[in-house]
Amino acid sequence: MVAYPPYSGGMTTTAPEETAAAIVEAGRRLAAHRGIAISTLGREAIGSSRFFEDLKAGRVTFRRAARLVARLSAMWPENLDWPDAIKRPNNVLNNQERSRGSA
Repeated sequence: MVAYPPYSGGMTTTAPEETAAAIVEAGRRLAAHRGIAISTLGREAIGSSRFFEDLKAGRVTFRRAARLVARLSAMWPENLDWPDAIKRPNNVLNNQERSRGSA
């Protein structure tokens, strides 16, 4: 399971290859589920149609990758299993639990 280290100010370390691969695979799954191109998903999720290409090429920081994972989690449909290889952000889980409890 991929977990992100705490953000430490100016950290600009790129996401490791196995982390990048897991995020790209999650993007592919969500894009396929929605019937859109992965570039469209990148544009919707983080404002960059080249995000997933940049991620595969090692041109994305941990911070930016973590932002994308949080956004993917927020966009993730309930009828699609979240990838086991990526730790789902807690804030999204907590928001979903609250909304289910108040329904």
